Amino acid sequence: TQIDQVRTTPAQFLLAAGEQMTITPVEVTPPQPVDLSVATAWTDRKLVFESTPLREVVEEFNRYNRQQLVIRDPALNDLHVSGVFPSTDSSRMVEFLRQRFGVTMNAARDEIEISRREPGRTEEP
Repeated sequence: TQIDQVRTTPAQFLLAAGEQMTITPVEVTPPQPVDLSVATAWTDRKLVFESTPLREVVEEFNRYNRQQLVIRDPALNDLHVSGVFPSTDSSRMVEFLRQRFGVTMNAARDEIEISRREPGRTEEP
């Protein structure tokens, strides 16, 4: 099968400076230009998102923090986030989500729960 060939056949790919490609067991994307400042932002402890679904933002943010973001309302998963955030400062991400999407945050020791604000209810401090 094609998948077996990808897994067992050694291949060589040529990329020029400033290009990237994705290789998975089922596909290889063609080389594409990459914004190097975005691709290397993690080296400056920054996370850069451009219309990225909230579920992916949370997954990436959680890679860098002990206090994990947890989405409690599945309807929030597909909200799109754009911006540059410090990878280890949860307060900036939380404040952005509050202001931009009007969600509530409940912080516990190891988690920050993200929920949809109920109409007529104010957030607890």
